Amino acid sequence: MHSAKAKVAVKTPPLVEKQKGVALIMAMLIVVLVTAVAIEIRWRFELSISRSANRWAGVQAKAYLEGAEQLAMTILRQDLEDEETSKTDHLNEPWAMDAQPFPTDHGWVQGRLEDAQGRFNLNLMRPPDNQCSNGSNRENGICQNTSFGTCDKYSEAQLTFVRLLQTVNIAGPEDEEPVYLQTAMAEEIVEAIIDWLDNDSEISGYGGAESNYYEGLTPPTTIANLQMISVSELQQIKGVTAEIYRGLLPYVVALPTDNRQANGGEQGITNKINLNTAKAPLLRSIGVTEGCDMLPLPEETGQEIASAIAAGEYESMEDMEADSLIPPVWMNNNTLGIDKNLFGVFESSYFLFYGEVGIGDDYVRNGKSLIKRTKGQNGGADLQVVRRTDANF
Repeated sequence: MHSAKAKVAVKTPPLVEKQKGVALIMAMLIVVLVTAVAIEIRWRFELSISRSANRWAGVQAKAYLEGAEQLAMTILRQDLEDEETSKTDHLNEPWAMDAQPFPTDHGWVQGRLEDAQGRFNLNLMRPPDNQCSNGSNRENGICQNTSFGTCDKYSEAQLTFVRLLQTVNIAGPEDEEPVYLQTAMAEEIVEAIIDWLDNDSEISGYGGAESNYYEGLTPPTTIANLQMISVSELQQIKGVTAEIYRGLLPYVVALPTDNRQANGGEQGITNKINLNTAKAPLLRSIGVTEGCDMLPLPEETGQEIASAIAAGEYESMEDMEADSLIPPVWMNNNTLGIDKNLFGVFESSYFLFYGEVGIGDDYVRNGKSLIKRTKGQNGGADLQVVRRTDANF
């Protein structure tokens, strides 16, 4: 009889079981940590590559923008030095033509020029020092002829801007039809701008605002009482809404001017408005000196004037007066009734350059420059970049 061997079950001690569980957890933690470290390294590597690519694209874009700017300045120099084109600046000259995107090794570049003096210069509304807004002297500390709603209260530049404001469509997304400012609101905005520009602390009228108003805003603002550096200052001025600001942007600029001489002397204004390059809304806003109308000309009349000027390529007021295409509304006894101290310059000194560069598939950069061009002593042209900005001039 064979003896049977009893099978004995070997039981793993509890401590060994716990050690196996701890080892598994440690292994999982190590995998998680390694994965996290790998992801972090990869993310930092890709971020570094992206930063390097953007830095390289930025350097390339800056170089292309500067090159396009130099090309624009070369075109302006040639325009002034060429005997045939130096007498006038108009919209049919090469500098005014729309340029097509030019391919580069890394993408494309595009630039265009605009006559800054074809826009309304906001600084023309600045009153002469120690005088009333319309240029008249104070009598016993009081400005004369300052009744609200009358042309006598304003200088020709200020009156022009009252009209220009009424040509701007300020309709919002919810409006189905165009919306325009009323004359009274346009006057109030002009009065606020006058107070922003003048060098005193006296409120110009119902819409005027001096330091007390701006210091009470949240956050407080300091009134300039100086010429504007940028049209962006309009956003700070009482009564100027975002819709009004956006509507005005294509038609206004802030250029330096000489202050007007006192006591009715000749207006010492530089950088007058070039009628050859002015847009239709501004042309609608120009009135004859004998008239006193605070409303702009009809839109159809503005387009008619703009078309006549675009075809005229005038070199002087006499050329414009002799053109039968100029609408009679601008004429007075066969001569232009336009304020020649404010309008009528047919060659310009300031130009706006707009550049745009594309690098690769995604990187696009824009640039703006204000270029000043003057005649040099040796008969050539002197050009300089006055300012570069991403904002507005």
